[in-house]
Amino acid sequence: MKIETLSVVVGTNACNAHCPYCVSKMTMTMNTSKEASKQIDERNFSKACRLAQQNGVSTALVTGKGEPTLYMGTVVDMVEKLDQYFPLIELQTNGYLLHSNSFEMLELLRKRGLTTVIISIVHYDAKKNNEIYQFPQPCFLELLIQQIHEAGLSVRLSCVMLKGYIDSIDEVGNLLQFAKNNKIEQLTIRSVEVPEVSKNEKIYEWTKVHKIEQHTFDLISQHYDVNSKLLMNLGHGAKVYDHQGQNLCISNCLTLDSNPENIRQLIYFPDGHLYYDWVYPGAILI
Repeated sequence: MKIETLSVVVGTNACNAHCPYCVSKMTMTMNTSKEASKQIDERNFSKACRLAQQNGVSTALVTGKGEPTLYMGTVVDMVEKLDQYFPLIELQTNGYLLHSNSFEMLELLRKRGLTTVIISIVHYDAKKNNEIYQFPQPCFLELLIQQIHEAGLSVRLSCVMLKGYIDSIDEVGNLLQFAKNNKIEQLTIRSVEVPEVSKNEKIYEWTKVHKIEQHTFDLISQHYDVNSKLLMNLGHGAKVYDHQGQNLCISNCLTLDSNPENIRQLIYFPDGHLYYDWVYPGAILI
C-alpha cells in the first residue's frame, strides 16, 4: 500500500475565517470540545504514525476542521510528536493569527520540527483574498511570507481557484509572478470542488456556482504542460512543474482512489480515530 500524507487534525470546528465555500462544513462533522481536543490518544496516534511510516509517508500535515492556529499550544505539541516519525512536517493555516503575532511562535515551531507553513489563499491581492476569508482586517501575504522566511521555514501557497479570482491562464501567471517575487518555495493551485455528499446545502450551492469550468481548468493545465518543465507526476493526477524557476503544482481535491494500493492520505482525528477520506465516515481504519 502506498500512502502519500498523514494529516493530523487539531482543535475543533472553530475558525476565524468565513469562507463561503468552506470544505469543512460540507464534509464529515467533528463534535469535539475544546478540552477534549487537547487530549491525544497516545496509543492510536502512535499506531497511525507507524502505519504511515511503514507505507512510505515522509510528510505529516498538521491541519484542522477549523483553523488550527486557534489552538497553537496543541499545534506545537503535535509538531514535536510528529518530529519523532517524519522528516517533513507542515502546518496548514489561513495565516491570519500568524500575520498578527508570528515571529517567536514560528521560531518555536521550527525548533520543534516544523519545516513548511502552507498558507491557504484564493488570491494574491489582500483585498481580493479578504472578500472570501472575511477577516477583521486583510492579511498581507508579503509581510507574512517574510516573517515565515525569517524564522527559517519554507512557504507553500495553496490556492483554491474560484470564478472571479484565480480563474484563467493570465491570473495563474500573475500568481506565479507573485510567488517568484516573494521567493515562495512551493505553489499549489486546485479548482474548488464540491463533495458528492454535502453536509451544508447553502455552501454546496455557492461553491457549484463559483467553480471554474472543467474546460478552463484543462486549458490551464495544458498551458503548463507545454510551457513548463514537468518534474513529476504525483498520485491522483497532480503534476509538479518548474515554470521559469518557480515551483508549481497543479492538483485536485480528490481523496479516494478505488485502487486499494493507493491512499492519498491518512487522517488522524483528535478523538483517536483514523480515516482515509474526509467525506465518508465509513472510510475508517481505527
